[in-house]
Amino acid sequence: MKAPRVEHDGQRSESAPPSSATPSSLLERLRSPADAAAWWRLLELYGPTVEGWCRRAGLSAEDAADVRQEVFQEVARRISEFRRDRPGDSFRGWLYTTTRRRVLDHRRRAARQPRATGGTDLPVRDTPTRRGEEISREIRRNSIRNR
Repeated sequence: MKAPRVEHDGQRSESAPPSSATPSSLLERLRSPADAAAWWRLLELYGPTVEGWCRRAGLSAEDAADVRQEVFQEVARRISEFRRDRPGDSFRGWLYTTTRRRVLDHRRRAARQPRATGGTDLPVRDTPTRRGEEISREIRRNSIRNR
């Protein structure tokens, strides 16, 4: 019998570990970066959960996918720091904390990024270069002449 898995929308489906336990054997295997199968298994088990947490935090599907990638990059860097020293410590809790920090980082970066106008998501430069201003004036002059 397969254990329940939390999907993107928070609903349960089949195939992931119970929410309270990540097999110790998987955690040990993750400490070896060369064990690709362990990392694929981790992504299979927790990728949808992390993305669901991101979506519930208000991120778009695209941003949630980006943050999910950042979360697993951090897990790869810091898996050796994960400990179950105290009662109640869990990998899922550690992963949730990591996800929450990455969501906050994403929001801080987004707040610093000026929003573009005119229906584009391209970043806007704070101060256009002199050459850019010259090009803009030339385009306006040409568009007035060609009317």
